[in-house]
Amino acid sequence: MAGIQLTGLSSGLDTGAIIDSLMSIERLPRQRLSYQQVAAEAKRTALTDIQTKLSALKTASSDLGSVLTWGDTQSLTVSDDKKLGATKTAGVGPGTYNFAVTQMASAERRTYTFTSPPSDVTLTLGSGGTSADVVLQAGISIDDAVAKINADSATGVFAVKVGSDLVLASRKTGASSTISASIDGGLTELTPNSTVAGKDANYTVDGGAVQTSATNTITNAIPGLDVTLKGITGVGGVDVTVGNPGADTASVKTKIKSFISAYNDAMSLLRAKYEEKGVNNPQNNIDAGKGTLRSDAELNRIMTDMRSSVASEVTGADAALNLLSQIGISTGATTGSGTLNQDAIAGKLSFDETKFDAAYASNPTGVKKLLGGSGTAFGQTFAAVIDEHSAATGLLSTRVTQADSAIETVKTSLASFDRRLDARQQFLSNQFQKMEAALAASKAAGARLSAQLGQ
Repeated sequence: MAGIQLTGLSSGLDTGAIIDSLMSIERLPRQRLSYQQVAAEAKRTALTDIQTKLSALKTASSDLGSVLTWGDTQSLTVSDDKKLGATKTAGVGPGTYNFAVTQMASAERRTYTFTSPPSDVTLTLGSGGTSADVVLQAGISIDDAVAKINADSATGVFAVKVGSDLVLASRKTGASSTISASIDGGLTELTPNSTVAGKDANYTVDGGAVQTSATNTITNAIPGLDVTLKGITGVGGVDVTVGNPGADTASVKTKIKSFISAYNDAMSLLRAKYEEKGVNNPQNNIDAGKGTLRSDAELNRIMTDMRSSVASEVTGADAALNLLSQIGISTGATTGSGTLNQDAIAGKLSFDETKFDAAYASNPTGVKKLLGGSGTAFGQTFAAVIDEHSAATGLLSTRVTQADSAIETVKTSLASFDRRLDARQQFLSNQFQKMEAALAASKAAGARLSAQLGQ
């Protein structure tokens, strides 16, 4: 029972201080148990951190051989993207296509004089094959009329206030975007002050016959290519160039860099935990949590497997291109410019993009095969090596389970120890209370005896 303080009324002793001193000695083994719990928890955290790093590394390795990484793509460039835009929707025949735009598609516009109606009136509007009725209340302002028209897309038009006039513009472009505006159930057609007719776009492809389009988005000029007209191009036109199909090397190199980053992160953590020294006589929780995986056999095996996989010949690759170092993936030289390359010594990977570009230019099929883009090779085999350790049923998961069990065992021991401490403190308190009671009784008896002798 922590916190009990007894002052010896009969003995004159500070029994509370005596009990505290005795209990501090009793608690010494508990601190060792507490440090055991800290060590077990630190070990579990380290194992799960390593497992997380390896899982990320496995994903990065699998990405090296993914069909998404190696799927054929085609480059697409536009010589003047202010005048014309282009988007691939499917495969496009490689080559350069010249678009000359002489007229943009535009919508019909009509300008009307607006007069606020003296009574409610139904306005029937239509354009582009759609129409709708809009009720204008008596005395409605032009601003409110504009808002009501624009709120209903079925009218087929947009409304704009220009000065005191009401301007209607078709929601669709093209020569057929004719606007109709009437009242009285369509019986009375409103007469506009002015009309600007809609126009179809006019363009040519590679100097051919003039083509027309009701919109400025052309979807049928070149199979697999959508073209957006943005302005008049002039006689020279705008060139749209589509490259030959092939892998996107920029994307491939990004995947390689991601793999190397994940590899180095995992290797750094493994080595740090493997080399971290423990503290023989810990004085705090930080000391107690150090060195829990020092010289761990499994960590050494994981690092060995990783180094061996990236340095060895890749099964499934071409005989002439079967090493990662041939495409610029290696630990690099351990020395250079008179200094040691500590990253290389530590087994970290680096990427020589120039070497990769040269290898890909001379043998793109071999590079793809080496990384696992066309069969089982490095990307798949390395992922399998990592999976042996990091999977839910792998060796690290087993170690984490064992650490959990060790933590629970220590917690149980601590709980039992605390119960014994409480019982011991209660026992000491009771003993001192009995001693004080005995001394008090003895003093009382002595006093009575002295009184009797005095009589």
